[in-house]
Amino acid sequence: MEKFARVIRDGTKDYRDRGVKMGGLIFFPDYDRLPPIANVDVFGYHSKDPDKPSSLEFYRELYGKPTTRSVGPVEVTDIQLPAGPAIRFHRRYWPKQSLDPIAHQWEDVTYAVRPPQIQSAVVLKVSWVEFKFSEALINAADAIAKTLAIKVDDA
Repeated sequence: MEKFARVIRDGTKDYRDRGVKMGGLIFFPDYDRLPPIANVDVFGYHSKDPDKPSSLEFYRELYGKPTTRSVGPVEVTDIQLPAGPAIRFHRRYWPKQSLDPIAHQWEDVTYAVRPPQIQSAVVLKVSWVEFKFSEALINAADAIAKTLAIKVDDA
């Protein structure tokens, strides 16, 4: 139980440090198997120009093109989600270099969504390093994206 609590504490700190609005950890086959097999991050991004709402094209440029850290092609798909128009990205990449000498290749499915009722974009990212779970996690990311909902408080 102590190891599980440490994973939750470390995950919570990591999410706060990275500015994640909502975060989650996916455990499989149960909570005894540590570390979790995937991270789920939800970010909100506001345009710096108040007269110009956030654009999906910004995310197409950011996530849709291979970089020096990319492994293989980036799959880019335009899609309509219940929350609004979106772009789905599926990619593999090496993380940015850090002080940790051990680096693992990452895979993720990222959705950039432009809900029509707000001026911001929402980015949902499910990421993992154990590729044996890829098919299940790709399906999970797609299922999670369909549940994304934007609720605007009546002021």
